[in-house]
Amino acid sequence: MLRHFSRPMSRVPAGLPAMAGGLPKDWKRLSYAQMVVWDADELRQLQKDLETERESAARKRDVAITEQRKVMRKNAIFELQQIERINTWIERIYKDTRRAW
Repeated sequence: MLRHFSRPMSRVPAGLPAMAGGLPKDWKRLSYAQMVVWDADELRQLQKDLETERESAARKRDVAITEQRKVMRKNAIFELQQIERINTWIERIYKDTRRAW
């Protein structure tokens, strides 16, 4: 009985904070619920890391286009879309009136 009440209500893991240097190990699977608990500094660091990842994905896409490698191009496009989705969530978190910046 005591074990039942001692469980946390939410089982959403916060993930590795962005302050650890570099992107979290499974950054492609980050969710809004995980990022909403991050600090502003962690979110800014994540944005910087995502910017370098965006440049890398854009280079991969350009190489795939010149080499006519369809699967590699699609993977790079999907990665760019994931980066954009995460950046959209970060902007939404910044605009949230419940957070005090």
